[in-house]
Amino acid sequence: MRENDGALGVDGESIEDVEERGAGVLLTDRDARWAIDCLREILAGLELELNEEKSRVVDAEKETFDFLGFTFRRVWNRDKTKRATLYYPSKKSQKRLRERMKQVFSPAAPVAIVERIGRANRILRGWVNYFRVGNSSSVFHDIRSHVEMKVRRVLQRQAHRYGRGWKRYDYAYLYQKLGLYADYRVRWQYA
Repeated sequence: MRENDGALGVDGESIEDVEERGAGVLLTDRDARWAIDCLREILAGLELELNEEKSRVVDAEKETFDFLGFTFRRVWNRDKTKRATLYYPSKKSQKRLRERMKQVFSPAAPVAIVERIGRANRILRGWVNYFRVGNSSSVFHDIRSHVEMKVRRVLQRQAHRYGRGWKRYDYAYLYQKLGLYADYRVRWQYA
């Protein structure tokens, strides 16, 4: 702990920053009640208190939990010799992205397709870069398919055609000609 503009903070953050963010996760292999009591003592020293309504104890070995947009789940590895933690975008995060794409590609909005794709690319780039770590590849595949469907549907409606436009607007048209965001690769970081 050190001084930061006259207020005691952690890692250079002011107390107001820690208090405003208010998000955290505590992982322990000991008794959870003991860890929470230690956390309360640390927070009391910072003149903060634990929000009991937002706090809960989860046995990560038995159930999943969501934190900062990710779902965390413990599973056995393929050889069934040790446990591993999977983390991927939560259902809530995916739903919010789909809702944003629905707004961007709304057929009622009189906006050119180039502008829609530019806006969608900014949203997708930020979302994918945030969730690029972990086990997100299957979620990325679903999101990519969803966005492609939305773009094709808008193009079909603008041309006053029925159907989804799978044959008329192929991948090359969407990604090379229109410039739709295409970098959905997961980046693995090793410590």
